[in-house]
Amino acid sequence: MSRQLEDLLAKINWGGAARRLRKRGRIDLPSRLRASKFVQAYVRTHPEITMLSDTGAESHTVPKKIWMYWAAGFQSAPPIVHACRDRVRKMNLEVQIIELDDTNLLSYVELPTYLFEKVGHNKTHLSDVIRCALLAEHGGIWIDATCYSAQPIFGLCNQVTNGFLAYTRTDTFLLSSWFMASAPGNIIPRMLRDVLLAYWQTTDQLECYFWIHYLFEALYDHHRDFRATWDRRAVANSADAHILQACLAEPFNQARLDEILALTPIQKLTYKISVPPAPSYWAHLCMSVQTNGNRTKMTDQDRNYTFDQTLRIWRTPWHDSISYSDGDEVELRLLAALKQCRDVSSTSVELPQHIADWPSEYHFSAARHNLFRGFRIDSGHRILELGCGCGAITRYLGETGATVVAVEGSRQRAIIAAERCRDLPNVTVVADGIDSYRTETLFDIVTLIGVLEYAPLFIGGDNPVLQCLATAKRLLTPGGTLILAIENQLGLKYFNGCGEDHVRKLFFGIQDQYAKDTPITFGRIELDNLLEAAGFSLTQFLFPFPDYKLPDILLTEQALRTPGLGVHNLLSKSRDRDYAVRRLKTFDAHLAWRTLGRNGLIGELANSFLVVASSEHATAPLLLAETWLAKIYATTRKKAFSTATTIYLSNSGLRVSKTSLSRAGSSETPFGSFTLEHKLPTDE
Repeated sequence: MSRQLEDLLAKINWGGAARRLRKRGRIDLPSRLRASKFVQAYVRTHPEITMLSDTGAESHTVPKKIWMYWAAGFQSAPPIVHACRDRVRKMNLEVQIIELDDTNLLSYVELPTYLFEKVGHNKTHLSDVIRCALLAEHGGIWIDATCYSAQPIFGLCNQVTNGFLAYTRTDTFLLSSWFMASAPGNIIPRMLRDVLLAYWQTTDQLECYFWIHYLFEALYDHHRDFRATWDRRAVANSADAHILQACLAEPFNQARLDEILALTPIQKLTYKISVPPAPSYWAHLCMSVQTNGNRTKMTDQDRNYTFDQTLRIWRTPWHDSISYSDGDEVELRLLAALKQCRDVSSTSVELPQHIADWPSEYHFSAARHNLFRGFRIDSGHRILELGCGCGAITRYLGETGATVVAVEGSRQRAIIAAERCRDLPNVTVVADGIDSYRTETLFDIVTLIGVLEYAPLFIGGDNPVLQCLATAKRLLTPGGTLILAIENQLGLKYFNGCGEDHVRKLFFGIQDQYAKDTPITFGRIELDNLLEAAGFSLTQFLFPFPDYKLPDILLTEQALRTPGLGVHNLLSKSRDRDYAVRRLKTFDAHLAWRTLGRNGLIGELANSFLVVASSEHATAPLLLAETWLAKIYATTRKKAFSTATTIYLSNSGLRVSKTSLSRAGSSETPFGSFTLEHKLPTDE
């Protein structure tokens, strides 16, 4: 540090800051000077704060309560946050743990409206005010949601002699704000709260990311009682508390983990990390959330799942519902229709009679099941469906005889799914977030059907899509299979005047206008790279047409490379759907597929992907019922005449077979004086 800078700091009575800056060797001088100026002015214009130490807490005792906050609700938090929260619960049984989010925050603390208007969108800086306000009013322990309880946390409070404790590091800021323990009314959280509120009352702009630290150090330098309280605190070194964070991506070692956890009661972790592959410390901590404790088939000692006999769903007190819905009126109508129908199976002739709009078509159309008809699934499989919606796919999977666990974040949709599967004892429906669901069971197949694109809305972290894929992978058996369906960001229909399926805007995905608060889709290469990053080394792409929602054609990658098949001729019978219902058609897609086929681009521009992914080569290919090239389904006919046409390659060339989708192999239907007999082998 230059002599001129030291002289400048001395003039504003910032000698302590000068000494700290000399140790650091780098500063944000303008922000620190403005913090010092602001605090000096505040102290000068608020003489009453000099009495805070006299009128504050009557006791130096820290109440036995722990405050944790995740703005969107812990059900939407990333896996590492769940690992931290569950560990805090386990290690601090005698302490009241209060979990806050934006829905219950104001029940515990009163904050001015202008604060939310100015900083409510920035949860990091909003939480700076929240922690100080909570401790000033109620006392207790504040920990960030990424604090891992190595030992019982309240043991630290035995060191508190002056009503306040926080970690510190001599080489950075005085205060580590991720952990603070305080008696109610203590001068430190009270003054810090008041200064923060005064700052936000006078400005709309955040000075800098470390503003709370600069204000804290300015208070330390300019307020005698504040400084005295801090200087009398017990010393807790933050360096030891960050060792595990530095190791998160390294290969896991149990002995080393035990050494780290013995150093200090808390380890400060982070969710701002690309998910490292197993076996890493990160993977071990996240996996331990799912495997610790004594649990029965659907009982988790942390999630406390219980079966609601009236609703026929498993529930947890830690999860209410996510805000994804087709609308209350629509979903109540769907539920009523299911209750009216005697037959709710995948081949029901009653359910199609209740199709009146797009939501009812999506949930009741038999075409939904075409997505899975080409797979070999039977009673020997354990399947986890993450994000089961209203149970259309769940129903089909249950009819295969497989053991199916269907997880749905929306309680109302989980109730509808349970009603759809009411006569299938092998199907279990759980109302919980897909990233917060806990079980000891590992599954042969995990599905994400129309789910991955919504990860930014319902899963936290810097990379929610990768977090979602990591969740699926952790729940798979070794060599298990992920089945993923998602729209193609570069689908041909988006070039041909269709609105993006989720936001209904023209060219939205093509122009990459996705944001953190919108769904997101990917092109083929980008999706393949994401799967590989999540640990799925083998991927097999299939292409449903017109899309994965109501497919009538499925093509394999080999079909696109097979001479003489004429894929474009098959696609001439498949019509794109524009769910925005305002299509401005710019060219004939049926003619375009021919050109795209000659140039090997059909797979790149297909409107949807159906991906079979695995981390081991032995499992995924076996899911296909046979080595087929194309499947063409006719499910809009009467039940007796519904068929599946299969095109496959034999030693003698291309072959076509047709099977009935009806349970009976033949059916006689009268037409006036004639009788039509439809006789085909079944696909079962």
